[in-house]
Amino acid sequence: MEGEYGVSNRIGLGIKIGHSNYLIAPEDRDTVKSVTGTDFAIDVNFHLLKANRNDLFFTLGLGVTTADWQYQNNPLVLLSSAKGSGSYVNFGITDRIFFSYHIGVLFNLSYAGYNYKVTPELSSVAKSFIGNLSYTWDLNILLKGVNLGTGLAVKF
Repeated sequence: MEGEYGVSNRIGLGIKIGHSNYLIAPEDRDTVKSVTGTDFAIDVNFHLLKANRNDLFFTLGLGVTTADWQYQNNPLVLLSSAKGSGSYVNFGITDRIFFSYHIGVLFNLSYAGYNYKVTPELSSVAKSFIGNLSYTWDLNILLKGVNLGTGLAVKF
């Protein structure tokens, strides 16, 4: 979900809140149960085309993100879950096409970079194996990639 306030005819400031449920590759499904994420960003939009039925713009977004990895309950899998949080940057192009004055569809193509600090949680099998040993384990993970999205566009 996102909203935008027009600062001028070509520049807009917006906020974006998103929740993602990521696809798991077939070769990883025996290990990973689910991966979800939540993002919050402040966007700066530059509108290239602003017509009655079409709105084409570039977006630069800076924000914070969280992620949650859940692993299969399997004696060979040593993790039960992992939770991470951090920052992200997003740069892309969006086209909103309106079928009526208020309702339309949007298409988005963007590059995103996520920087997480992740804390894994060992499975019960792994905890029983290490016994009473005290451990701390934090990972820094940098993820980069292309996002392709579509959704409902509503204009007020």
